[in-house]
Amino acid sequence: MLCYALPGITSILIFQGILNTIEFFAVSVLLIPWSLMSIVFLIYSINNGLNDPFIGYLCDRSKRFTRKYGKRFPWICIGALLSPIMLILIFIPVSNIKVDADGNVINMDAAIIASVWLCIILCIQETFGTIRIVNGNALGVDLFRDAKQRAKVGSISTIMSIIGMLIATGFLPIILAIFGGADDRNAYLDMVIVIVIFIFILTMPYLWVVREPDEMKKFRAELDESGKSYSPFLKMIPRVLTDRNWMAVIIAYLGWSTAMTCTFTGINFYVMHALGL
Repeated sequence: MLCYALPGITSILIFQGILNTIEFFAVSVLLIPWSLMSIVFLIYSINNGLNDPFIGYLCDRSKRFTRKYGKRFPWICIGALLSPIMLILIFIPVSNIKVDADGNVINMDAAIIASVWLCIILCIQETFGTIRIVNGNALGVDLFRDAKQRAKVGSISTIMSIIGMLIATGFLPIILAIFGGADDRNAYLDMVIVIVIFIFILTMPYLWVVREPDEMKKFRAELDESGKSYSPFLKMIPRVLTDRNWMAVIIAYLGWSTAMTCTFTGINFYVMHALGL
């Protein structure tokens, strides 16, 4: 249970730590105009919303490796190993944007190149992250069949998330300062490399425990062959929307994630530009 809950730390480091630093990095360090960044994050958000059911659909119907490697394990490995690598590519500058005395971009072509690169890598990174999360959560339902087990795993995951938040808010700025500070574009890349190494260290025990037992592989393969390994997407949507408790959780999570994203993203601009620290 402890090892299965370790993504509570890595997910917070990725989403609340590194990804929420991207806007500040792009606008204040790379000097990408806000207009382009709005388009980048609009495309990223649409991709983020659409790929969850699509990836779930594809993974539910995957049959080729189930009997040998398991229904979820191969997908979890792909997502868990490739998603952090994409973080490194995000912070690699691909063009040098120049501005005049008033802060207006002189070479807009360089800004467009940087924006396109950022948008593509962000979408790829998020897609790999979704592959890991969707299949990891789906496997958790199979690994922990008892309600008390699931409650215990949920509690451990919450503790892990708190630890991840403490690391993201406390140590990421220190690591950034060690490598050159918030104005140094190379410092971000060095910081991300350190964090990605830490994420991989935590990922190893997680991958060890999410290997599916032989009996689970056999059972899943038999369900695939009988056509009963998944529930039809269109039939599940009305069931989800009419479940008041589930919709309450979704609405609460929407509010929480919106507030957290705005806070973690905005605080960088506030500290640097308003407080001058």
